[in-house]
Amino acid sequence: MNCSPPSTRIRNLALLALVGVLGPVGAQPIYRCGPERNVYAQQPCADGVPITADDRRSDTQRREAEQTAAREADHAQQLRHERLEREARDAAALRGQRAVAIRGVPETQPSASTTDAWRKSPSAKPKKPKRPTGSKKKRAAREEAA
Repeated sequence: MNCSPPSTRIRNLALLALVGVLGPVGAQPIYRCGPERNVYAQQPCADGVPITADDRRSDTQRREAEQTAAREADHAQQLRHERLEREARDAAALRGQRAVAIRGVPETQPSASTTDAWRKSPSAKPKKPKRPTGSKKKRAAREEAA
């Protein structure tokens, strides 16, 4: 049994009918603004174009989309976890190996006090032999004169 007075029932029915006619309460217009129309705002702008932003999906479609998004987020977390484990394994393996030195470059960089000694040290690159100065004719003439 309903104990509410008739005026309350009529008011509730009228309110329900009004909500059904007006649609969702609180829906505000959205405007696309800017020269390239890539800025969205709730306030009207000078060059703004109003757009409708109502979701026309059914409850089933919306629920399926939310489930898909949750599944993809879980998969992304799983992939991230696997990547971090793999990187940790690789880093541990590299710590056990000795770094490969490049020819002519010391394994550790010299400190400021040893930089000059490092620069003056002989290079790993072999030096070219010196060429004799002058031509063969000049050399032969010098030998005859001597």
